[in-house]
Amino acid sequence: MTTRTPPKGTKAKTPKRLAVDDEARALIANPVFRAMLQEAKNTPPGDYIPLEELERRLGPVPAEDAAVVQDYIAALDRLEAEQGAEVTDTQAALLKTILVAARHVRGERTLAAWVEYTGIPPEQLRAAAVALRAARLVETPAAR
Repeated sequence: MTTRTPPKGTKAKTPKRLAVDDEARALIANPVFRAMLQEAKNTPPGDYIPLEELERRLGPVPAEDAAVVQDYIAALDRLEAEQGAEVTDTQAALLKTILVAARHVRGERTLAAWVEYTGIPPEQLRAAAVALRAARLVETPAAR
């Protein structure tokens, strides 16, 4: 193994330490979480744990959550088939944003609730929702 030395006159970079909060410490201490994390690390790319297995491990998944996941998986599969190549992380994030924005436009949850649920930045979710409304691709509850 070779080690790289920094150019003369510069310091070697020290790796940044990640901030660990109480929630992260609790997850790290949880043996079930650690086992699932290890399993995920050992899973080949493109493989996933079936919904039935997740339900067995974590309990029933609410119908709304299962519907969101099923729509997302269907969109990923369709895009992969159409382009004949794996979906990139950027494409996957875009699909997720659009699908969640569509559910928001239909009135399933507030923007704030979707942001909290998905972690999608509010400005991205709002922009996608506005685009879907402007193109009349998703019907709002008032228009029904």
